[in-house]
Amino acid sequence: MLDILKSYSDNNVLVIGDVMLDEYVFGDSKPSKNGVNIFNKNSSIPIEYTLGGAGNVFHNSLNMGSNTKLCGLIGTDYYGYKISDSFKTLGNENNTVRRKNYWTDKNGNYIIHNCRFGTYDTNLLTMIDEYETIVKSYFVDSKNKIQFRLDSEQTNLYKAESSLFETDIQYFLDKSTNGNKAIIISDYNKGVITESLLKYINKKAKDCFITVDVNPRNYKIYNTLKNIDLMKITLDDALLIIDKENYKSKGKIPDTVTEKIYNMFPNVGYLVITADCVGLYGTQDKDSIDKEFTIRPHILPTEVINTNGAGDVIVASLTNSLMNYPYNKKNLDYDKKIFELASICASEVIKEKITGKINYDSLLKRL
Repeated sequence: MLDILKSYSDNNVLVIGDVMLDEYVFGDSKPSKNGVNIFNKNSSIPIEYTLGGAGNVFHNSLNMGSNTKLCGLIGTDYYGYKISDSFKTLGNENNTVRRKNYWTDKNGNYIIHNCRFGTYDTNLLTMIDEYETIVKSYFVDSKNKIQFRLDSEQTNLYKAESSLFETDIQYFLDKSTNGNKAIIISDYNKGVITESLLKYINKKAKDCFITVDVNPRNYKIYNTLKNIDLMKITLDDALLIIDKENYKSKGKIPDTVTEKIYNMFPNVGYLVITADCVGLYGTQDKDSIDKEFTIRPHILPTEVINTNGAGDVIVASLTNSLMNYPYNKKNLDYDKKIFELASICASEVIKEKITGKINYDSLLKRL
């Protein structure tokens, strides 16, 4: 597996989708007299922030060694600033976020500030006044258990014009002259991924490996893409878009789910269905459903602290592995090895108390 991981350094990956900021507040939760839990923040433990959504897919692909860029929207607010700032490479003034309007949103600003301490290129992030930076706040007790989550986002769905991102996609394609290219569509149905954007990707990115991380509320637009080289979906979401009432997973995948997903999306090649503690299910293409395989988790349930971001890690790992692997030479044993690596990567991050980020050196030691 080490050889697969080391091949990532030649990859050029563009992650496009809904960028979020994950906020972790630490304290303790105690039941009140009326039975409602009351959370008390521990002021001695600082609040932690990390990239979420498409930002987490980007962060993990980058940490795995590939040349990765992030394309999306953040608001001209405090948290948007924190995201963008954390992307700035120290000493590199070119890594700035494109601003459409004046910065007023504290959330967007917070994202920028946070990212300045990383080594990330934010040339393809856009800040706009009309968009509120998405923040997911997790409240964690002294046993590292998430007690509840609060989401901060605008109630009216913002539908971005695809023209906002077309220049960014072309920039990525023009700059990625060496090595293989991939586009990861990280869709949380927050307004970035639209049918018109997918049509543009169809037209311009014909030589790119295309990955789609499915959102069940937006799934009908994915057939706009002529080819989806890799589709990732959770078992719960798969059941939701098929017919949740008639399918009860009970810890295993119903026999016909994979077949039904391929019937709905005949343009899909590889399919990965994730199922929490059960592991993940892999299929090479619609003609190989009878060869579907299961990869069990590489971690004990007692070691799991926080599963946030595990799916993002799987998407990043599988994309970087499969984009280097010629379709006409599919080998089931080798594909199992690739999916095994993705599972190992996921097991590395769910032992952390905040949204998972791969540590490359730790991963190397494990492999």
